[in-house]
Amino acid sequence: MGTTGITRTHTIRRVLGTLLLAVCCTAPCARAHETSWARPARGLVFSVDRISDTIVFLPDAGSEKPWMMDLETSASYWENGKAVSSLSLKRGMRVEVFYRTPIFGNRFIAKVVWDRDTSVIDVGAAEPESTVADSGGKPNTVSGVWVSIHRQFEALGNSIGARQLTAVPASTAAIRDLASTLPQLGLAARQSRGKLTNHLALVGQWTRRIEAAAAKADQASVEASYKKLKKTLRSTASLYPP
Repeated sequence: MGTTGITRTHTIRRVLGTLLLAVCCTAPCARAHETSWARPARGLVFSVDRISDTIVFLPDAGSEKPWMMDLETSASYWENGKAVSSLSLKRGMRVEVFYRTPIFGNRFIAKVVWDRDTSVIDVGAAEPESTVADSGGKPNTVSGVWVSIHRQFEALGNSIGARQLTAVPASTAAIRDLASTLPQLGLAARQSRGKLTNHLALVGQWTRRIEAAAAKADQASVEASYKKLKKTLRSTASLYPP
């Protein structure tokens, strides 16, 4: 083997060694990434928006105002040292969050920790009740409908998180019923009726799939369709910019 061949072999070995070292060093970091560079804060979860994946958090110290915080897709949730579903997080709970502060936008949460015996404090409705309703008691404004959809979606998530699947149909039916009223309440300037119609068809599809899976006590399928429903409701809500 010539000098060039030897040099090339040594170069390849160095590269492979560097890659192996990187893998070995990254493995433990992958498990610890959620709290690296994250700051802890204890406080009260005032509200949980499961459609937009945000919470309103009231810290015990350091701020007199509540924080709007984003829940990272990769965020982890721990109850008594055991990993649990994000659906276990409810408003009114006292928790410790590990968060990062970006240059722009909301603080975002990487990890949430609480004790199993944490009592849930009654913080009232996450959103004010709509004062405008039709004769049947349904909200007859776009904002009122969305307040009610968010409330029902929160209740749906709570039922799924607690594995109380018999309570699921009440929320899914309410979401489907509320969403069906949106076309009657006017359209935003950049909104097309066709796009809204498609979104509402998907709302109907995913709510019914959740109901069918709940009837079979299929928790995994319920959770999978719940995620699809959340994505659909988020897309639908984007048609109604603030």
